[in-house]
Amino acid sequence: MKKLIILFSLVILLITSTANAISIQELQANNKTYTLFFSNNIEDIYIDTSTVKTIRNQGHFYIINATAYSVNYKQGRIYRNENSYFFDQNRRSINWRPNATTIYYLNGKMNHSRVQIDDIKGSLIFPSAINSPSYIVATKLFQNQFYKTF
Repeated sequence: MKKLIILFSLVILLITSTANAISIQELQANNKTYTLFFSNNIEDIYIDTSTVKTIRNQGHFYIINATAYSVNYKQGRIYRNENSYFFDQNRRSINWRPNATTIYYLNGKMNHSRVQIDDIKGSLIFPSAINSPSYIVATKLFQNQFYKTF
């Protein structure tokens, strides 16, 4: 009986750990769920549109959370990044913060399990340089969510 419980627990763990696995083929084939926001010769960035959430829309300050899949062809990896994007209209600045990351191989097999960014590093916010991948993704997210150009 004890062995059966342990086996059942392992099966549940295996199912839940692979449930969110993603491959390059799945990203490319499901364009209603995964929208290509950025592409160059090294990487593509897809946004899972079902994860886009407005966190703050207050006057001049906006925050959006979204899951981005960064496909790095040079490294042969897919980075699933749960990000927050910040726009301060008064300063005309865009910043972003990673909240958690999971790493996969291009075939969808997990390379590194989910790592949550420590709450202690909650102030770990990166500026987005104009025309950088994070800047382009953030501006498209804000435009799609609020229907105006930032």
